[in-house]
Amino acid sequence: MHFTTEFLLMCFTYQFLLMHFARFLSFNSAKIHFEFAEIQCSISKNYDLARIHYLKAAQILPSSDELWFKSAHLLHYHMRENSEAERCYQQCLSRNPVHVRALIHYGFLLCNALQRHMSAKKLLARALQLQPDDADAKFGMSVVELIQMGINNDKLLSDSRGAP
Repeated sequence: MHFTTEFLLMCFTYQFLLMHFARFLSFNSAKIHFEFAEIQCSISKNYDLARIHYLKAAQILPSSDELWFKSAHLLHYHMRENSEAERCYQQCLSRNPVHVRALIHYGFLLCNALQRHMSAKKLLARALQLQPDDADAKFGMSVVELIQMGINNDKLLSDSRGAP
């Protein structure tokens, strides 16, 4: 088996990062737990370990809306733990009611996973008030409105496949 220098360097760097952070995790620093969780999410895709460290960071620094958002995003999109994700989105928004990304992604959670369309619409409308040109908020609002009109994703797909 032949490995490129770039691949070996990447593996060495990843192992170095893991060893580096592992030594400092006992310091109970929100930043260290946050960075370790980021590495677990983005490089190793170890979402269970990332979850532990995002939540640990949020416990150490509970006033940080961004830590709660990152925890919610992980739980929502990667782990499909919707009730826990909802709790984290709520924690984020209780600390920062104008956190646009949290408003949008919480709206997506409410619309798609929890089928609470009116609540989703309110969150997405608030996000659009804050950032009128946000493409994700516009998309989410369109989806909610289509669902409220009785059009779901399956119908949209079947109609488009049957079109000439």
